[in-house]
Amino acid sequence: MTSENPSQRVPRETGTTSENTAAALAGYRQALTAAPLSAETRRTYYSKVRGYLTWLAAADVDGDPLTGARARDWAVRD
Repeated sequence: MTSENPSQRVPRETGTTSENTAAALAGYRQALTAAPLSAETRRTYYSKVRGYLTWLAAADVDGDPLTGARARDWAVRD
């Protein structure tokens, strides 16, 4: 699915999203480790976030949704 964002597309810098994705996923895993959750809940949450970030890294989005508010809002909608 592509964004219907009416603004002109801004080319994504090569590697920006994948680099931010790896960092975000690592930070999320660390935060889950400290969270008062069951092991199964941690695995489920991590799996769901990893799936979303994997989709996000491959998606045709405007800008970097992990660092830009406008890009984030459109990626969530998509």
